[in-house]
This record gives sequence, structure tokens and C-alpha cells, in this order.
Amino acid sequence: MTLMPLIPESERKRQDLSGDGGVVKVLTSPGKGPCPKDGDFVSVQYVASHGKDGVLFDSSRKHLDGGYKFKLGDRGPKFLQLADGMIRPLGWDIAIRTMKVGESAMLYLTSKYAFGEAGVKHPNRPGHIVPPGTTVAYNLEVVSIDKDVTFMSTSEICEQGEKLLLEGTSCFRQGELEKSEQRYLKALEALQAIKHIRHDESPLHTDDGVMLGRKLIVRGILNFVSCKLKRFDISRGNKGKSKINKNEIAADVVKKCSKAIDILESMKSLIPNSEAEEQKTMLAKALYRQGKGYLMLRKEKMAKDNFYRAHELLPKDKGIRREYVAVKKRIIDAKKNEKQIF
Repeated sequence: MTLMPLIPESERKRQDLSGDGGVVKVLTSPGKGPCPKDGDFVSVQYVASHGKDGVLFDSSRKHLDGGYKFKLGDRGPKFLQLADGMIRPLGWDIAIRTMKVGESAMLYLTSKYAFGEAGVKHPNRPGHIVPPGTTVAYNLEVVSIDKDVTFMSTSEICEQGEKLLLEGTSCFRQGELEKSEQRYLKALEALQAIKHIRHDESPLHTDDGVMLGRKLIVRGILNFVSCKLKRFDISRGNKGKSKINKNEIAADVVKKCSKAIDILESMKSLIPNSEAEEQKTMLAKALYRQGKGYLMLRKEKMAKDNFYRAHELLPKDKGIRREYVAVKKRIIDAKKNEKQIF
């Protein structure tokens, strides 16, 4: 006899999505925006159980920080990443087509829409993780929905990138730095798909859409770097409690800022006068944040050069001037100490 998870019969939000009771969804928290379509990339977090007593057999939260990502409608006999021996059930696609970003639901699947009469065998020993013919339940949350950029125009990719950047900024302001970083990285990944987006191609492509894409990439890099620097500042206030590697963060900050500076320099002679001030501000930010990375690596002279260049671009910026004066004093003091020692 198949063990059936208990479904609250009185729940008004219970939906029979398959029409035969095989895929039942109970909404626990609503989401926002449109539902995904086949071909979209969907990231979900889930906890899976089976049987009347709700035996836990898998959870994405043990494996994947950003959730499990897959292409909707492209199910096939594919295994879940890092979930040993587990196949994405048919019922998932049926249910997720009705869900929005941020939406959470309990999903109940009979064996027909889950793992059938085969069940899921244990990868390391005899027996099953999910017995044959078993109904399973998922506590499922849709984390994100992304379009397949392969089939998008340049303007659509830019729009998608802008949307992800805004989501990242919203997370940053709420203190959700890891989520913010993920949004910025997704934006950068999408924008890199624009044809001829590289700034070091010869000849350099200067279409409006490509130029906009490069500006959005610079924004994404600078915002991502801000998250990294913020996380480091927080870790310094929690000494002994953080596993953040200072040198790794600093090296990543310096490298990414170098790319942003290179992109901005390549566009310098191509932008209209109306955008010159914005270009100058972005370049100053890139130099300033790279300088912060150099300071973390104890490369004070390189940091000083960066802060000086940033100060030249934005002489009224008190934060840049303060950093420049401070690092200049550190270099002078270090020289005095060196003279005293010798």
C-alpha cells in the first residue's frame, strides 16, 4: 500500500493541477511577477519527504546555496545536481508553471507524477531512498526565473540585466549581501551573452545596444565589488566568527575593478558629451574600489595612485579625499619608521 502524505482537506488554496489528484499544490506564501514558461531557467529551493510520517529524503538546502537550477520543459531523465540518484519528477514542471518568484507551496505528487514503480534506489547500499509506488511531498520555493538569453535580442538582454541589477541593489539595501551578489553575477552572466560585447575586439563595436550593455556590465561589476567590500567590513567586526578570506576577496576586487576600468577606458572617446560626467563618476568609483582592494593586500603605493586618480576625477568627493590623505600618511609614517630602524 502506498503511503500518502496528509493533505489539509479544508485548505482553500489547495489546487488539483493534474485533474486526477496526482499533482496537488497548497499555497503557503504568494509570489510576484509572471509565471515561468517552457524554456525559462528556474531556480528552486526544496525539502522532499515521503510517507505518512514525512520521511525526509532530500533537500537542496544541503547542497546548493542558490537553489537547484533547471530549464523548464526540458525534464528528460536528468539527475538533480548533487542529489544522489534523484530524478526531477514530472510533477515539478506541472506545478512550477503555475508559480511566481518568491512563491512557496507544498506539493504532493502520487507515484505516477513522482518516481513511479521504480522509486529511487540508494546510491551506496541496497534498498531505496524512495520506495517504489510512493507518493512524495515537496516544500518548494521558486527563487528566480531567468529567460534563456540565447534567444533574446540585445535590447531584451539589457532589459533583463537592468532588472537583475535593480533586484541586487534592493537586496543590498536590505542587508541580504549573498542574495545581492547572486543577482549581480546573474546580471553579468546574461549581459556577457550580447553579441560583440567584448571591449577588446578590433574593430570595437559601437552599436547603441552594445554600448549600453557595456555600461550595465560596469555597473554590475562595481555593485558586486561593493558587496564584497561590505562583507569584509562586517567580518572585521565579527573577529573569529567569519571564514571570509581577506586576500581572496581583495584579489577578486582588484581583478574585477581592472576589467571595469578597461571597459570604461575603451569607451572614453565614444560617449557623447551628455554622458561624460556619468563616465567620469563610474571611472572614479572603479579606481576608488580597486584602491580599497590594494589596501587590503597591503599595497599602499598602488592604493595611493588609485585614490589620487579618483580624486582628480571627483575632487569634491570627501570619501575619496579622506582615503587618499590617510594612505599618503601611512606611507610617510612607514618611511619614518624604516629610517629609525636603520
